Amino acid sequence: MATTGAESHFPMMKDRTVKQVRECLRHKKPIIIPLGVIEQHGYHLPRCTDALIAEEIAGRIGLQTGILVAPTMYQSFSGGDLPGTVNITPATMIYDHDD
Repeated sequence: MATTGAESHFPMMKDRTVKQVRECLRHKKPIIIPLGVIEQHGYHLPRCTDALIAEEIAGRIGLQTGILVAPTMYQSFSGGDLPGTVNITPATMIYDHDD
């Protein structure tokens, strides 16, 4: 995909002003939310590997569809236990509207 300058980052919400986001949402209502865990990937890959992949895929989909891409959410539960893994229990991540 050959894009340069501001085009290569559009439609990443984190790089847009309120005015630009408002204008984009007038035309397309959905928002893509990339989700990637900060976890172990052995000793050879960065802890944010999942988040980097999710953000890249979401950005490519956003470019092709014109749908805004929200900032990547890094919190979730991986179950891993190597140092630096951020585990938030599934119960914390679930919204229960009956509570």
